[in-house]
Amino acid sequence: MTSLTARMYSRSRAILAGRRPTPHSALSPVPMAVWRLTGHVAQVFGLGDRGLIRPGYAADLVAFDPDTVGDADPVRVWDLPAGGDRLIAGAEGIVAVWVNGAAIVRDSQPVEDAYPGALVRPSS
Repeated sequence: MTSLTARMYSRSRAILAGRRPTPHSALSPVPMAVWRLTGHVAQVFGLGDRGLIRPGYAADLVAFDPDTVGDADPVRVWDLPAGGDRLIAGAEGIVAVWVNGAAIVRDSQPVEDAYPGALVRPSS
């Protein structure tokens, strides 16, 4: 499941930016992209209280600018054990992020010491 999750995450900003096609054309690009990255993922993984904005659901939200959302240029960092390196790519156009109703990104900057998330398991 890790590789599937990683693939889905790596494509998310490209889908929102309209650089990846979606298989459905009945909806406009932004609403369809949001559905593919939220409600559809929640259904696939059996996450019964996520993927939609409804009373009683987890308040996991992302505010983004559809005109500027996309990938930032990759940057090499050396933060792995024994000085190992990896490439990281930030996001552009992400204004704010809330996990379980708590802000973790505000004004496009991470909020210090904000760790409201928890391991999510499929509902039975």
